Parts: sequence; C-alpha cells; structure tokens
Amino acid sequence: NLGLRAALGEGTDQKGSLVAPDRLRFDFPHNGPVAVENLAAVEATVNDQIERGLTVYSDEVPLELAKRVSTLRAVFGEIYPDPVRVVSVGVPIADLMSDPENEKWMAYSVELCGGTHLATTSEAKAFAIVSETGIAKGIRRIEAVTGVAAMAAETAADGLSTRIQEAGSLSDEQLGAECTAMAAQIDALTLSVVRRAALKEQLGGLQDRLKAARKRASKAAAKQAAAQARVIGETARDNAHAVVVERLDVGGDRAALQQAMKTIRDVSPGSAVLLASLDDDAGVVSIIAGVPSELIERGLRAGDWVREVAGVVGGKGGGRPEQAQGGGTEVGKVGEALAVARAFATERVP
Repeated sequence: NLGLRAALGEGTDQKGSLVAPDRLRFDFPHNGPVAVENLAAVEATVNDQIERGLTVYSDEVPLELAKRVSTLRAVFGEIYPDPVRVVSVGVPIADLMSDPENEKWMAYSVELCGGTHLATTSEAKAFAIVSETGIAKGIRRIEAVTGVAAMAAETAADGLSTRIQEAGSLSDEQLGAECTAMAAQIDALTLSVVRRAALKEQLGGLQDRLKAARKRASKAAAKQAAAQARVIGETARDNAHAVVVERLDVGGDRAALQQAMKTIRDVSPGSAVLLASLDDDAGVVSIIAGVPSELIERGLRAGDWVREVAGVVGGKGGGRPEQAQGGGTEVGKVGEALAVARAFATERVP
C-alpha cells in the first residue's frame, strides 16, 4: 500500500486483498499495466521495510482522529466502526495520534485494518511480486509471495542469471539449445516480475548474438546453395533431366531456397524442380517446387507435388500448378519424402 502510493500516486486506494501465510494479492485502481520500474520500486519499498525489522503496532482510536493521520491508507468505500483499529508499521499509535497531520508520517505504512499478521516486518523474511494483471476496467491486481517462497524465487533468479552469464562462453552451435532451455525456465519458474524482466533482457544479449551468428551462417549457406544450384541446373540441362529433386541445406531460409530453385530453372528451364531444406534448430522441413508449362500439361502440378511430399514429413503444402511450397516437422523423414517426390513426378512425367 505504501509502496504503490510512492510509485503511482495517491489514487491507488486498496480495492480488495487476500492475505495468506506465504502469498498475497492486492487490488487497486490504475489505468493500464504498471511499468516494471514502478513494480521494482514497490518491491524495493516492501523489502526495505522487511529488512529494517520494524515493529507493527495496533490500537483502537476514534475514527475521526484516525482519518486525520497524513499517511493513512484504507480500503476504498469501506465503512469502518468507531472507534477503529489502526495498524502502524514502525511508529507507535500514540505518536501518530499526538500529531496526526505531521507530514513525516508519509514515510510510514499506516492503515485501518481488522487484523495484524506480524509482530515485526522481519517475520515476512522477503517479498516478491510474481504477477501484475488487469481484473476489470481500471482495476489492477498484484500477486506476491513472501517468506520461503519469496526467497526461493530470488534464489531461482540468481541461478538463472549465473547460467545466462556462463552461457556466454558457449560456442554458437551450443548456444541455440541453451538459449531455448533458459527462456523456457524464465517463463516456467515462479519469479519476481522485476527479476523476470531483467533476466529476459540479460538473455536478449545472447539471443542477439545467436541471431547474428545464424544470419552469417544463413548467408554462407545461401551462397553455397546458389553455387550448388547452378551445378544441379547445368547437370539437368546437359542430361535433359525432366525432373530435379534435391536437398539443399539452407536452414529455414526460404528466400535462399527460392533463389536456388530459380537458378536451376534459369539454367534448365525445361525441368520441374523440387527442393527441400532442413532447419535443425526449428525442427522444420521446408519444401518448394516449380514446374514449367509443358510438364503441367503432361500432368505434373507443383501444388499437388508439394502437397504429397509435405504429407510424408507430417505437414501441409500447396499452391499454383507452376509454383508451390510447404513443409513439415518430421525431420527424420526427409529422405523418404525426397523418394516420394521422385516417384510422384516420374509417374506423371516418365
């Protein structure tokens, strides 16, 4: 309550809450999601109060006097009895009542509350906000954990941070699988939303490195595929091959696969061409085909051809008679798929 007011302003009156031994939720009015930096400020405020081991005071006082306390927080719309129970974190009730409007009380958490759950703030041990969501128009909800659960969340975040740091020494080939695994852990574990955001940013540096490495590898593969495609095209032209079925490894770079097919068809325009590429990182097979008009008239259509082959690798495909594309995820069946591609085309173009 105190932390929200400091971070977001006076309008963050309590709308509802749940208090359990190891977790809590707190509802309050606010338009739109709370920024991570504001959540960090709230979390820091609460943890500072916990670390200071402040005494929690409570007493019943006249309602009108209690309402005069400068820092007082209350549940919006709630009707309170007179006298009312006041709970103060860190400052005796008598001190508050002796000078209720003193602005120095704004540094303390003081509420009208029906129950006191701790004798001192240190009993909470730690605090971590694990989610911040909207539950109705203009109403947000913070969910948090305390005690052992909060300490476990912090330990998990520290472990992941160390793991990300150590992953920087991995080779580009090893880094892909590790980044995927760490990203899954960040999403799956109970973590402070503040630490989760920081971990994602930390991991983002490695992911950027990985993207750059893959881009370089893709360019190299595309260049190699282009040279290989020219040789394939020249062979098809010189030997009058009506059908060309090949695997070119350009990963998931469909543009490189399309360029390779264009190169083959430019060199050997009378050939029907089907190419497949395997992306090991994504676990996907990409398929593309092109058929000249003369062979379309003889019964070989690119859409039908790709559809048949994509089905072998557990996927779908299709397109126009002259050009089509597709793919699948059963990467272990690439060889079988290419065999089906040759058989399918040979039946129609003997």
